Amino acid sequence: MQLHSAMAMLGAGDGESALELMTRLVRAHPGRTDVLHRYGVVLARTGRDAEAAGVLQKVVALTPGSMNAASDQANVLLKLGRNEEALEVLQTCLAATSGDSAARDAATFNFNLGRACKLGGFALEALAPLRQTLAWYPQHYAALLVLGDVHKALGNEADAASCYRQAMAVQQGDGTAWWSLSNLKSSAFTDGEFEQLQQSAQDSNDTAQNVFFEFALATELDQRDQIELAFAHYRKGNQLKRQLEPWDREEFSRWLENIRGAMEHVEIAPRPAGWSGPRPVFLVSLPRSGSTLTEQILAAHSGVTAASELPVVPRVLADQSRRMQSSMVSWSAALDVRGWQRLGAEYLDLCRPWYRDTAVFTDKLPGNISHVGAILAMLPDALVIHVRRDAMDVCWSCYRQLFIGGAGFANDFQDLAAYWQDQQRHMAYWQHRLPDRVLSVDYELLVTKPERETGKLLEFLDLPFEAACLEPHAAARAVHTPSSLQVRQKIHAKGIGHWRRYATHLEELAAAFSNPKATS
Repeated sequence: MQLHSAMAMLGAGDGESALELMTRLVRAHPGRTDVLHRYGVVLARTGRDAEAAGVLQKVVALTPGSMNAASDQANVLLKLGRNEEALEVLQTCLAATSGDSAARDAATFNFNLGRACKLGGFALEALAPLRQTLAWYPQHYAALLVLGDVHKALGNEADAASCYRQAMAVQQGDGTAWWSLSNLKSSAFTDGEFEQLQQSAQDSNDTAQNVFFEFALATELDQRDQIELAFAHYRKGNQLKRQLEPWDREEFSRWLENIRGAMEHVEIAPRPAGWSGPRPVFLVSLPRSGSTLTEQILAAHSGVTAASELPVVPRVLADQSRRMQSSMVSWSAALDVRGWQRLGAEYLDLCRPWYRDTAVFTDKLPGNISHVGAILAMLPDALVIHVRRDAMDVCWSCYRQLFIGGAGFANDFQDLAAYWQDQQRHMAYWQHRLPDRVLSVDYELLVTKPERETGKLLEFLDLPFEAACLEPHAAARAVHTPSSLQVRQKIHAKGIGHWRRYATHLEELAAAFSNPKATS
């Protein structure tokens, strides 16, 4: 009865009372797995994800084959960014289960399995469990959205649009599905859908939902060539998102400078004379700079596996900070070569699936640009490719793109200019310090002189030239970024100077680059 009371408190929004009650119950009944399970769920629902993961791990060990327990643990691990662990938990349970679980438990399990596959970069493997979830619950809103994202990653635009439209019908007042359809960029709304979008946006009084609606409206109006109205919605959407995700450009600039200062005292080995793999290749850039295209070019090579955006470097560094009970700025200079390379071994262990077939694999997580020094210290064989793009083009492209989680710098023109300048200085330092391990590539040259620039990329990676790299649109792989459909087109230069279409609205952005801090 008390278990039901705790869950009722949680459902009523009183998480602290639920947690207090569950803590007492766990102490009173330490051997009851149902109590321990609910305790883990309450911990997760009250934001204590790290504690919840440990508790639910015990529950899974005590109840092998329980889809419910495995699903709850995987859900927490996914929230923590520990995607490979979540997938392992679910796959282990799948091997142990007899298949007689209730449909509700099985549906939730399959949904989380699909999510784990998607987030782990295994888009094809995500299709079956998500479809199974929808076979049981055709109006499972979240499953429709995730399946749409999977189809988008695989280049199945029509299937993605169909999933998003089904989701829109299930929850018209939720902006996520509307924005997801608009984010396909080439799948415009019908007139009837556009009217419903406008009505749903007008009816919404939730800031988070309004962010989705504003970007969806802006994208559709842009496609309809209504520049004035489109810009007004881009601006409103960015203003709302900035309220939800404040960004302190001065604090970020100081933090990046402090990291660089600490790394000046770290011994970093030059590029080894020979290598036998694995060799991670880090593609670093501002978002929307052309790193997805660069990765697609490399992925077309028979000797390269593209892993897309791996959240592994931040995790390894965060784990080290927890062990040292201090920030990276504090511990980095105190770590010797062996210590750094132990962190590199942790990274490689977590990335093992990506170099089973080829020694070379790519990691293009945008945030890695701040951790270039750590990457080079951790991994003697690692190479870094810095993808650059015209400042106005890339900053305007970031402003137009709604990033889910992170990229708080993208919601204000002054923040964008400052972030661009900071990253330019940061990469100029590392290229000067280790020119044999850091290569800069200009997006504009990559799309106008692809054969020459592709040759430079492959030479830097010690790989022979392959003609397939000149046709990256034909590379068979899932792409989990906003550019997933664009990179399936032949290389073109249409994106050069695209900011000029909105030039009259971008005077503030242009002026921000006249600041003396700017670095070319």
